[in-house]
Amino acid sequence: MENIQIAISGASGFIGSFLTKYFTAKGYKIVPLSRKYFKPKMEDELLSILENSQVVINLAGSTIARRWTPWAKDEIMESRIGPTRILVHAINRLTKKPDVFISASAVGIYPSDYNIYRESDQSYGDNFLSQVCQKWENELKDLSSDVRVCIMRLGLVWNETDGILPKMLLPFRIFMGGMIGNGYQPLSWIHLEDVARGIEFLIENKNSKGIYNFTSPDVINNRKFTQIAAKLLVRPTWLNIPPILLRIILGGAASLMVKGQAAYPERLLEEGFKFKYTDATATLKEIILKTKKD
Repeated sequence: MENIQIAISGASGFIGSFLTKYFTAKGYKIVPLSRKYFKPKMEDELLSILENSQVVINLAGSTIARRWTPWAKDEIMESRIGPTRILVHAINRLTKKPDVFISASAVGIYPSDYNIYRESDQSYGDNFLSQVCQKWENELKDLSSDVRVCIMRLGLVWNETDGILPKMLLPFRIFMGGMIGNGYQPLSWIHLEDVARGIEFLIENKNSKGIYNFTSPDVINNRKFTQIAAKLLVRPTWLNIPPILLRIILGGAASLMVKGQAAYPERLLEEGFKFKYTDATATLKEIILKTKKD
């Protein structure tokens, strides 16, 4: 893989930093696209990097795990739309274009109900997160047809040290864990390692293009998550968590738990991808054991 260069926007973030380590270990050359490359005076440098990259992974975007003030909403939206638009415009200018452009999105694009959504479904939510995802994905429509486009609709990405899972487990660790509301709101998740493996799969399979749900086949709900977490951490679940408490802990990301979406990775499975982490109970057990060892 020493001849394949991957340019990554958002390379210093939770997912991007893991991808950098993962693909470097496999022999890929990684070029981080830091914020400086999205300034007008750096256009020539950006074009040079993209011209020499066979793969572009677009993860740029500020965190959603905070209170959604009007200012924060503007930043959440613009931090995704702006860099994506710049990358699309730059790639279209190139004579030698990357082979594949893999861009992040989220299952938050789907409605917050009890249906399980496949990639072929055209139903979208009417909340802020769905609007962000729809506009984010729409930016890719102008990308040259010479470039293979893959969109990752990510579920909640689980890992033992970073991301949202430590915050989800925190109430249980301090004996404040419990169901949120009736507990039936869906929860779509994926292990961070399977995110990297899934991206590698899309890179290697030249016929892969379009929208992919990056979620484990094991779609659970908040009630099931509560039962698993309480058992593994040996904690009671006598509390019924009001949404307001979750918003204090998770900020704007609380909506992912209060009004979750259910997404099934139909296309990845149909194309032959094998998930390493397919069972929520076993995955959480492994993650929690790692945190105890640390």
